[in-house]
Amino acid sequence: GSAIAELRRALNEYLSIIIGLTKKEYDFEGLIEFKWKNFEVGKQDSSIANVWFEVLSCVHFMAMLTLSEADSLMIPKDHSDSGFRVVSSDNKREAIDLLIKASGYLEFCVRQILPQIPSEIKKILPHDLQEGVLEAIAIQALG
Repeated sequence: GSAIAELRRALNEYLSIIIGLTKKEYDFEGLIEFKWKNFEVGKQDSSIANVWFEVLSCVHFMAMLTLSEADSLMIPKDHSDSGFRVVSSDNKREAIDLLIKASGYLEFCVRQILPQIPSEIKKILPHDLQEGVLEAIAIQALG
């Protein structure tokens, strides 16, 4: 849907700004505290003064959005009023492409972004941003 496309566009624009803040010559490291709201019951919100945390959070969000879009494409639809619900071949192909894309986002998080984050900050990352969780979801997306 258009809401997903609009959110993806906004995330891409925001990510380009955040990546600009990672450049050493600007020296923003530790000056801006990035906050993420957690809507799970019993989970605390995240607030970390590290620009790479924000890059990680944003790319992770893009991966989750892509997984959600793939999931929605796989919901069977009744196209013929026959009572049979099917997923079209085009939707299956598009969902597979989206799963591969989401896995790529998560692999990028593990291989390119996490190494930029100091170990003391890695220890306090939310569970869903931990290396093992990111790797597991990337593998599941391809599975």
